[in-house]
Amino acid sequence: MDAGVVKDLQAALFPVCTKGSYLSSLLQNTLKTNQVEINTDSRTLRPVARLKEPRDLFAFPRELDCPQQVARWPSECQVLEERIHHIEYVPPAPEQYYQSTGKEVQPKAVGEEAGQVVFQYYPMSAVNYFSRSSVGGSKYFLEACPCDRAEGLRFESRFESGNLAKVVKVTECYYELYLRTDLYTNRHMQWFYFRVENTRAHITYRFSIVNLSKAESLYSVGMRPLMYSTKDAQLNQVGWKRCGENITYFRNDSQNGEDEANISFTLSFNLDFPYDNDLVFLAHCYPYTYSDLQDYLIRLQNHPVKSMYSKLRLLCRSLAGNNVYYLTVTAPSLGDVPRKKKAIVITARVHPGETPSSWMMKGFMDFLTGDSDQAKVRYLTLSIKS
Repeated sequence: MDAGVVKDLQAALFPVCTKGSYLSSLLQNTLKTNQVEINTDSRTLRPVARLKEPRDLFAFPRELDCPQQVARWPSECQVLEERIHHIEYVPPAPEQYYQSTGKEVQPKAVGEEAGQVVFQYYPMSAVNYFSRSSVGGSKYFLEACPCDRAEGLRFESRFESGNLAKVVKVTECYYELYLRTDLYTNRHMQWFYFRVENTRAHITYRFSIVNLSKAESLYSVGMRPLMYSTKDAQLNQVGWKRCGENITYFRNDSQNGEDEANISFTLSFNLDFPYDNDLVFLAHCYPYTYSDLQDYLIRLQNHPVKSMYSKLRLLCRSLAGNNVYYLTVTAPSLGDVPRKKKAIVITARVHPGETPSSWMMKGFMDFLTGDSDQAKVRYLTLSIKS
């Protein structure tokens, strides 16, 4: 076949595509994304895919007092309208580990039969899987305290990261607590976060969280739970601090024929509240919620300097419809030609209860967006995505 005929046939079957051409449009539609643009390289005449410039994170003006995106919840979840805030606090000295004596009392779980249910909340769904979500969760908010709220401690955990399922008051000073499983599972009970009201000072209370799932725990080697006193924060600017005495972590007695995978464990400890009529939070570790992340991102976006070399993109949306972002920290390109840099991708917090990793990521981002010489070297030479 004549060479000229071959060239004409190639041109007809495989035309050179410019921006906005059929092939470009086909690739755009196939990729199913609006964050990639397809252009033709002027030298090689080949299609080139490139990320578009990041859009603004939020669709409202960059003002610190602007509301953030409200979290969406599975529609069966009851959620308090109030937003939970905690001050950031660093203890002036390292907090002491608990020194076990080996003589700590290990009370057996007695359940409702030997006590009074003072808090109970289980999200109710017709199906045991995610079906839909809404802002603020369920529209039907039911009373979770079936008893007289004027007597004894009052418990609540229907807020971000809270996971209390039931509390049984065994005596005036002893309470059994049961945790909710992670949504749509029948296990994963190790994280806990709840609040207590109607406290009384100079009284030693004992709490037993009786359905934990891990056989090994740092509570067995000196770790203490965390406590946040609202009055202590207001009066003394003291935030989260370690608490508890007579701490013990042990395996519960198994029932005959019980599957080894269903064995549970108990964390039991004594606690003295610092004030009367205080609002106190207790947690497994320092909480870091979706709203905390949103607060951090909007502060970063509004910073006059940090926003110049940190860009936020919408990566995807969660199953419930909450935005999932990724942050790129790098120096802006000079001129029209983007500078090629090595990229580092950093991720954190795979599981819901891994709040330490969120704090580590925050500290790392604080460092990268800081004004130290080490940070400048990294964002000038690298493209760091998290």
